[in-house]
Amino acid sequence: MIFLTAIPIATVAQERSYDSLLDEEKVWTVKIESLGFNDTNVSYMEYKLMDKTSIDGISCRQLFTRHKQDDEDEWGEWQPGEFGGTSYIGEDSEGKIYYYRPNMEDFLLMDFSMQEGDVYRFDDDEDAPAYIVTAVSDTILENSFDRKPRKCIHLARRFNGEILTEDYHRDVWIEGIGSMKDGLMGMEFFHLSGSRQLLKCTQQGKVIYQNDDATSVQGIKEQPLADTVNYNLAGQKANASYKGIVIQNGKKVIMK
Repeated sequence: MIFLTAIPIATVAQERSYDSLLDEEKVWTVKIESLGFNDTNVSYMEYKLMDKTSIDGISCRQLFTRHKQDDEDEWGEWQPGEFGGTSYIGEDSEGKIYYYRPNMEDFLLMDFSMQEGDVYRFDDDEDAPAYIVTAVSDTILENSFDRKPRKCIHLARRFNGEILTEDYHRDVWIEGIGSMKDGLMGMEFFHLSGSRQLLKCTQQGKVIYQNDDATSVQGIKEQPLADTVNYNLAGQKANASYKGIVIQNGKKVIMK
C-alpha cells in the first residue's frame, strides 16, 4: 500500500494566512467505485467552482461537475451541480465550509476551527452520524507545488460511544483542498453507494494534492509538529549554512 508522504512542520510563530477552498481555478478529481450486483463499477468525477456570489452573507462559488467511465478517454461536458441543478460551496472567514442548494436544507461540510476531541455532525439532528476529531495538524504535502503549510482535520465515525478505526469510517479534511474521501463533499454524502477517493486537486494546472494509489486516508499522518525545517526551491532540505531563497513555514525567506 502506497501512502502519500507528509512533512511535519513547526508551529508557525507569526500568524499565517488561511488557504481558502474557494480560490480560483481549482479542480478536484475523484475516483468513484459503485457497488453493483455482480461487480464494482469504476468511474471518475471532477469538480470545479465558478462565479463567485454571496448567500446569507457568506462567500460562495457555484459547483460544476463532469464525469467519465473507467473505460472512457474523454470527459463529459461540465454541468452545474452534483446531481443536476444549481448548488454552491460556501466558506466563511472562520473556516466553516457549507453546501447550499436552492429550496433544500443547507449543510455544514467542515469547520476548520475544530480541535482534537470535538464532535461533529453534518446537521443538528442528534440522530445524524457523529464524528470525532482524532487529530489536528499542520502539514506540508510533499507533492504540493507551493509547499504551503495546511491545517488537517482527522475525523473518525463514532457509534455507541466507540470510535471506529477502519479506513471506511475515517476521513481527513485539508485546508484549501477539502476531503480526502470526496474533495468537496466528504464521506457522509455517498457512503451508501460505494466508495470515493480524492485522486488529485490542482490550482491553475499545478498539483497541490495528489494520491494516485487512493487506498487510504492514512496518507496524511496523525503526527505531532516538529522543529522548523527549511527547504530549497527544489524541495530538498537546506542545512543551516545554506545561502539563498528557502521555503520556511510555507513562505519564501532569503538566508544570508
